[in-house]
Amino acid sequence: VNLLLTENGVTLNDVTHLMVGVGPGSFTGVRIGVTYIKTLALARNLPVCAVSSLDAIVHQTLLYEDLPTVAIVPVRKTESIVAFYTRGSSKPALPPVEISNDNILEEAKKYFLHRPLGRIVGDVPPSLDGIAEKNKVQVVRLTPTALNIIDCALLDGNYPFTNN
Repeated sequence: VNLLLTENGVTLNDVTHLMVGVGPGSFTGVRIGVTYIKTLALARNLPVCAVSSLDAIVHQTLLYEDLPTVAIVPVRKTESIVAFYTRGSSKPALPPVEISNDNILEEAKKYFLHRPLGRIVGDVPPSLDGIAEKNKVQVVRLTPTALNIIDCALLDGNYPFTNN
Protein backbone atom coordinates (compact mmCIF):
# COMPACT_ATOMS: atom_id res chain seq x y z
CA VAL A 1 0.00 0.00 0.00
CA ASN A 2 2.79 2.41 0.90
CA LEU A 3 4.56 1.70 -2.39
CA LEU A 4 1.36 2.35 -4.37
CA LEU A 5 0.77 5.62 -2.51
CA THR A 6 4.40 6.77 -2.88
CA GLU A 7 4.54 5.92 -6.59
CA ASN A 8 1.45 8.07 -7.14
CA GLY A 9 2.57 10.99 -4.99
CA VAL A 10 -0.18 10.73 -2.38
CA THR A 11 -0.38 9.99 1.33
CA LEU A 12 -2.87 7.95 3.30
CA ASN A 13 -4.56 11.22 4.30
CA ASP A 14 -5.40 11.83 0.61
CA VAL A 15 -7.28 8.51 0.30
CA THR A 16 -11.06 8.86 0.23
CA HIS A 17 -12.12 5.35 -0.92
CA LEU A 18 -10.61 1.86 -0.68
CA MET A 19 -10.76 -1.04 -3.13
CA VAL A 20 -9.79 -4.66 -2.53
CA GLY A 21 -9.46 -7.78 -4.67
CA VAL A 22 -11.61 -10.54 -3.19
CA GLY A 23 -10.42 -13.47 -5.27
CA PRO A 24 -10.50 -16.05 -6.47
CA GLY A 25 -6.86 -16.41 -5.62
CA SER A 26 -4.53 -17.48 -2.86
CA PHE A 27 -6.74 -18.14 0.17
CA THR A 28 -4.22 -16.64 2.60
CA GLY A 29 -3.41 -13.70 0.32
CA VAL A 30 -7.07 -12.78 -0.15
CA ARG A 31 -7.75 -13.04 3.59
CA ILE A 32 -4.77 -10.82 4.44
CA GLY A 33 -5.74 -8.22 1.81
CA VAL A 34 -9.40 -8.07 2.85
CA THR A 35 -8.52 -7.90 6.55
CA TYR A 36 -6.01 -5.09 5.95
CA ILE A 37 -8.48 -3.02 3.90
CA LYS A 38 -11.40 -3.62 6.30
CA THR A 39 -9.20 -2.57 9.25
CA LEU A 40 -8.00 0.55 7.43
CA ALA A 41 -11.57 1.39 6.39
CA LEU A 42 -12.84 1.04 9.94
CA ALA A 43 -9.98 3.09 11.43
CA ARG A 44 -10.39 5.92 8.90
CA ASN A 45 -14.15 5.62 8.26
CA LEU A 46 -13.65 5.08 4.51
CA PRO A 47 -15.98 3.32 2.08
CA VAL A 48 -14.77 0.04 0.54
CA CYS A 49 -15.37 -1.56 -2.84
CA ALA A 50 -14.80 -5.32 -3.34
CA VAL A 51 -13.68 -6.39 -6.83
CA SER A 52 -13.41 -9.92 -8.20
CA SER A 53 -9.90 -10.75 -9.39
CA LEU A 54 -11.41 -12.27 -12.53
CA ASP A 55 -13.34 -9.07 -13.27
CA ALA A 56 -10.18 -6.98 -12.81
CA ILE A 57 -8.25 -9.16 -15.28
CA VAL A 58 -11.01 -8.95 -17.90
CA HIS A 59 -11.44 -5.21 -17.39
CA GLN A 60 -7.75 -4.77 -18.18
CA THR A 61 -8.10 -6.60 -21.50
CA LEU A 62 -11.25 -4.68 -22.51
CA LEU A 63 -9.06 -1.62 -22.93
CA TYR A 64 -7.50 -3.27 -26.00
CA GLU A 65 -10.08 -5.43 -27.71
CA ASP A 66 -13.72 -6.23 -27.17
CA LEU A 67 -13.92 -10.05 -27.42
CA PRO A 68 -15.85 -12.86 -25.74
CA THR A 69 -13.51 -13.96 -22.95
CA VAL A 70 -12.87 -16.73 -20.44
CA ALA A 71 -10.97 -15.62 -17.31
CA ILE A 72 -8.99 -18.23 -15.40
CA VAL A 73 -7.43 -18.62 -11.97
CA PRO A 74 -5.92 -22.09 -11.38
CA VAL A 75 -6.90 -23.75 -8.09
CA ARG A 76 -5.29 -27.15 -8.54
CA LYS A 77 -2.89 -28.71 -11.00
CA THR A 78 -5.71 -29.77 -13.36
CA GLU A 79 -8.57 -27.44 -12.38
CA SER A 80 -9.28 -23.72 -12.51
CA ILE A 81 -11.94 -21.24 -11.47
CA VAL A 82 -13.35 -19.78 -14.68
CA ALA A 83 -15.87 -17.14 -15.58
CA PHE A 84 -17.38 -16.40 -18.99
CA TYR A 85 -17.64 -12.79 -20.17
CA THR A 86 -19.57 -11.56 -23.19
CA ARG A 87 -18.25 -8.83 -25.46
CA GLY A 88 -17.68 -5.52 -23.76
CA SER A 89 -18.51 -6.65 -20.22
CA SER A 90 -16.20 -6.88 -17.23
CA LYS A 91 -18.88 -8.69 -15.20
CA PRO A 92 -19.34 -12.42 -15.77
CA ALA A 93 -22.49 -13.62 -17.46
CA LEU A 94 -22.68 -16.48 -14.94
CA PRO A 95 -21.06 -16.94 -11.52
CA PRO A 96 -17.51 -18.33 -11.68
CA VAL A 97 -17.26 -22.13 -11.62
CA GLU A 98 -14.54 -24.68 -10.96
CA ILE A 99 -13.79 -26.71 -14.06
CA SER A 100 -11.22 -29.19 -15.37
CA ASN A 101 -8.58 -27.44 -17.50
CA ASP A 102 -9.17 -30.05 -20.22
CA ASN A 103 -12.84 -28.98 -20.50
CA ILE A 104 -12.51 -25.19 -20.43
CA LEU A 105 -12.76 -24.60 -24.18
CA GLU A 106 -15.59 -27.13 -24.57
CA GLU A 107 -17.56 -25.40 -21.81
CA ALA A 108 -16.83 -22.03 -23.41
CA LYS A 109 -18.18 -23.26 -26.74
CA LYS A 110 -21.39 -24.41 -25.03
CA TYR A 111 -21.76 -21.12 -23.21
CA PHE A 112 -21.07 -18.91 -26.23
CA LEU A 113 -23.35 -21.10 -28.40
CA HIS A 114 -20.57 -21.89 -30.83
CA ARG A 115 -19.82 -18.22 -31.48
CA PRO A 116 -16.06 -17.75 -31.65
CA LEU A 117 -14.32 -17.31 -28.33
CA GLY A 118 -11.85 -14.45 -28.49
CA ARG A 119 -9.44 -15.04 -25.65
CA ILE A 120 -8.50 -16.80 -22.44
CA VAL A 121 -7.01 -14.46 -19.82
CA GLY A 122 -5.51 -14.80 -16.39
CA ASP A 123 -2.99 -17.22 -14.96
CA VAL A 124 -3.57 -19.54 -17.91
CA PRO A 125 -2.13 -23.07 -17.44
CA PRO A 126 0.46 -23.87 -20.16
CA SER A 127 -1.47 -27.07 -20.89
CA LEU A 128 -4.10 -24.90 -22.66
CA ASP A 129 -1.67 -23.33 -25.15
CA GLY A 130 -2.00 -26.05 -27.81
CA ILE A 131 -5.78 -26.26 -27.53
CA ALA A 132 -6.08 -22.47 -27.71
CA GLU A 133 -3.82 -22.25 -30.75
CA LYS A 134 -5.76 -25.01 -32.53
CA ASN A 135 -9.02 -23.10 -31.88
CA LYS A 136 -7.51 -19.70 -32.83
CA VAL A 137 -8.07 -18.32 -29.32
CA GLN A 138 -5.74 -15.68 -27.87
CA VAL A 139 -4.01 -16.54 -24.60
CA VAL A 140 -3.23 -13.48 -22.46
CA ARG A 141 -1.37 -14.23 -19.24
CA LEU A 142 -2.24 -11.62 -16.63
CA THR A 143 -2.59 -11.44 -12.88
CA PRO A 144 -4.60 -8.68 -11.25
CA THR A 145 -2.60 -5.82 -9.81
CA ALA A 146 -3.69 -3.13 -7.38
CA LEU A 147 -4.07 -0.70 -10.30
CA ASN A 148 -6.26 -3.17 -12.24
CA ILE A 149 -8.55 -3.46 -9.22
CA ILE A 150 -8.71 0.33 -8.81
CA ASP A 151 -9.41 0.85 -12.53
CA CYS A 152 -12.13 -1.78 -12.51
CA ALA A 153 -13.78 -0.34 -9.39
CA LEU A 154 -13.71 3.27 -10.58
CA LEU A 155 -14.16 2.99 -14.34
CA ASP A 156 -16.58 0.10 -14.67
CA GLY A 157 -19.41 1.61 -12.65
CA ASN A 158 -20.77 -1.75 -11.45
CA TYR A 159 -19.04 -1.84 -8.08
CA PRO A 160 -20.76 -0.16 -5.11
CA PHE A 161 -18.81 1.31 -2.22
CA THR A 162 -20.03 0.44 1.28
CA ASN A 163 -19.13 1.69 4.73
CA ASN A 164 -18.92 -1.71 6.44
